[in-house]
Amino acid sequence: MITNTNIGAGPTPTTIFSSSGDNAVNLMVFCNTDSTTIGLLTVYVIPSGDSYATKHMIIRKTKLNPLETLTFSTEKLILANGDTIRATATQTDGSTALTGNAVAATVSSIAL
Repeated sequence: MITNTNIGAGPTPTTIFSSSGDNAVNLMVFCNTDSTTIGLLTVYVIPSGDSYATKHMIIRKTKLNPLETLTFSTEKLILANGDTIRATATQTDGSTALTGNAVAATVSSIAL
């Protein structure tokens, strides 16, 4: 399954993948579609029944230059039913969204 989501600034992270059953996430791609603004990407992997917190952070304020793409494809995430992947994308000031939620996330998963 492939999902595509535009990521907002928060304060609550945008859900970019929600596991229905057991799944292996084999690819995550984050693309800053803004041609002028640097983005800061933060990603959380959250177990079912828990709420996002610093302890769930797997990427913290990683810089995405204008029109840059960041790909994660070598490591796999095994998610149980109800686990989620959430993300925020802000301008470098850390508080405001990129214009039009300009960071797009693509997640590819395989049901187990």
